[in-house]
Amino acid sequence: GDYAQARYHFENALAAQQDIDDLYGCARSHNNLGYLAQLQSDFATAVDHYGKAEALARRLNAKYILTSLYLNAAYSYYQLDKYTEATIECNSALALCEEMGDSLGLAQVYDTLGQIAGNRGDYKDSLQYFEKALLIYREQENHYQVGNSLANVALIYNAAEKPQLAKDFALEALTIAQQIDLPKLRLEALIALGETQLLLSVDLPKNEQMELLKISLQYISEACQLAEDLGCVLEHGMALRIRGETSVQLDEIEHNSFQQSIAILESIQSPYELGRTLARYGKVLYQRNLPQANTYLQRAHEIFRTIGAQGELRRMTASNERSR
Repeated sequence: GDYAQARYHFENALAAQQDIDDLYGCARSHNNLGYLAQLQSDFATAVDHYGKAEALARRLNAKYILTSLYLNAAYSYYQLDKYTEATIECNSALALCEEMGDSLGLAQVYDTLGQIAGNRGDYKDSLQYFEKALLIYREQENHYQVGNSLANVALIYNAAEKPQLAKDFALEALTIAQQIDLPKLRLEALIALGETQLLLSVDLPKNEQMELLKISLQYISEACQLAEDLGCVLEHGMALRIRGETSVQLDEIEHNSFQQSIAILESIQSPYELGRTLARYGKVLYQRNLPQANTYLQRAHEIFRTIGAQGELRRMTASNERSR
């Protein structure tokens, strides 16, 4: 959509509401501005707006909007890799959703808790949360949320180095995206599929490996273009990393894909995904005995240690041991 125009209208609405001391209206406008920032991967700005909206909604005891705010803030904190803050918001949302009998809200809480657990490397807990969320989404026939959760499950299996279990989830997400004609969901599914095919290609005979890598490259090239078209900055950074990794396996290293991914993920303050790109690129450079490898690897390790991404730290340790 036209984000600049939407922001202009929301900011005008907020100014008018502030003039007449319309607290509920102000809370809604801050929520809208936060969500708009979230769509553009500007999670720091999103959190700022959600915080202002929460303060107003609590004064009014406006439970319905509070539920939405807790959920939105939890997701933005998760994307900033502030897992403690994200969990606090999730717990606040969980209590309200249970009190109000809001099953959709409950599913969204489980979704975010699943993502937090996944980033921390608690893959078993993550999958259990997604299972709970999917049960509710399927009951409610909420097709986008089903597809979104399926794509996330695929990414969790990939992070756990079990791509053979990821493939069906990613394919189902893509099928749903095609059925409901939703480009954002298609993008999420393409990223999951591109990464899955890349991981499945490892240790295969050369001809089979090349076949899967070409499929991965098709998925991820479309994802890069779609992310750019939709203005999905985070997904663009992720897709560029996977394209870089795929290029390495095809013996055509796209240094630019890795470097663009790093620049994008730095710009939106996404430490987890930035760390993953730094680690993957550092490994590529290390395997080629290039001196800058350690700079990337040390920075990735420091990021993962700081945010508590234990799964990625384990992966780096295992990779180092295999390289010796």
